[in-house]
Amino acid sequence: MSQDPAAIFGALLQVCINEEAADDSRRPAKVEIAFFSLGVLSSTFTAYVLFHLGLVV
Repeated sequence: MSQDPAAIFGALLQVCINEEAADDSRRPAKVEIAFFSLGVLSSTFTAYVLFHLGLVV
């Protein structure tokens, strides 16, 4: 590999960046967002129930 920065960048661009990797990274992010949202909703519901039962003041 040469020390030319343009050649290094070009080689990295061909090897590291492709459309499949970009598409694959979106699915786990959507799953993480869904689980985070579910966690927030379940925590809010639990606090609501405990408050109405009088266990949390």
